Formats: sequence, structure tokens, C-alpha cells
Amino acid sequence: MSTTEWFQFNLPGHQMRVIEADGEYSQPSAVDGLDMGPGQRYSVLVTAHPTDSHNYYYNTTLYAIFDPKLEGRNPRYYQGLIEYREGAPIMPTTEPANFKWVNDVELCSLDGNPPLPVD
Repeated sequence: MSTTEWFQFNLPGHQMRVIEADGEYSQPSAVDGLDMGPGQRYSVLVTAHPTDSHNYYYNTTLYAIFDPKLEGRNPRYYQGLIEYREGAPIMPTTEPANFKWVNDVELCSLDGNPPLPVD
């Protein structure tokens, strides 16, 4: 969660399913990454690999849409290790051809009703 910067987060090589956005449960929606604005929250189920033959990196980008691009400041890139087994090789990752960011407007509530009453 952020206050002034946006986050992009992805786990290459893993299946992610959004099941909740900002306190509203939703029908599971398969995504490749999350693009979160200030204060946005998501609950995501991540499917782990059945073997520990490789480790993986996760990627995070922080950026402020109101600031100009500044080298090393906006955007900022971070990576972390998802370690299945110590010393296992790191799986090289490529972005899927049809990379799908979460789109909260397209999420459907779990019960099928709109979150707010409709007149």
C-alpha cells in the first residue's frame, strides 16, 4: 500500500489470481501482475511450483505519475528472491506476450451484486 507512489508487482513464472480488491471479494481473476494506486489493496492467491528445481525473482516498480522521470528516483526498480531451495538456479524470466495487469473495474463481485446499491 502506498500514499503517493504507484506500485507495479509481478511474480514471473507463477500463476496469480486476484480474489479481493479493497475489501470486496471478487470472482477469481488470473493476472500476470498488479498495478496498484495509492491506498489500493488486493488479495492474491499464488500457485507455487510443484518442485524446488528453480528459484525465481519477483519484480516491483515504484513510480509517481505526477513527478517527471528522474534517473534512479522515478521510477525505482526492485527485485527479490523467491527461494524454493537454497542454491537452486534462478529461472530466467520473460514477460508473457499478452501480459495482463489487474484491472479492478473488470473484477466481478463474488456474489454477483454491485458493491454499491444501484438506483
